[in-house]
Amino acid sequence: MLTEVSISFIDDENQNWEIIEKSITAGLIENLMESCSGYSYRRVKDKKDGFYIHPSSVTFDRKPKYFVAAEIMKTSQTYARFIQEVKPQWLQEFLPQSGFIKEKSQETQKIKEELIETNSFQKARSLLQEKAQEKLKILPSYKVLMESGIDHKKNFMVGVYLGSELIGAGEGDSKQSAASHAAEMALENKGWKI
Repeated sequence: MLTEVSISFIDDENQNWEIIEKSITAGLIENLMESCSGYSYRRVKDKKDGFYIHPSSVTFDRKPKYFVAAEIMKTSQTYARFIQEVKPQWLQEFLPQSGFIKEKSQETQKIKEELIETNSFQKARSLLQEKAQEKLKILPSYKVLMESGIDHKKNFMVGVYLGSELIGAGEGDSKQSAASHAAEMALENKGWKI
């Protein structure tokens, strides 16, 4: 997306890409889209539906739950182009300021439930990292052990390692949820669960 809008960058593995992705999200929040059915998306701001990811997009086959679009184009369909996937946990940062969603709405409740689930996933991974550093002076690493299913409905198995030792494995419908389940298993296996 950055290349398409003539922003140059240095590809550095130490670069915190999440900061860049959140900045793009903040700038394009007016075109925040949410998956509604099949390959169709709805714009959160005005609840207008009938948007589709343009076939030339690299995320066309991934079908993200949320994304922002730099461009909306109308042909036989209404397409979103130059999109940035938005992680559900970011929504709590952006939606309150946007004023798109009323506090009591069903959508807000659904998003809050997703955030609670995401935050509990993050807690297991964070706790594992803290315990591993405290007790062993090593950071856990995660590796995808297996992928199954069709492109838009994948299942992942992720292993968590301390050095070369596999200390836990977990499954989920995203790499993040599988890694979180792996972290929970690792905490339990190591006896570090609070």
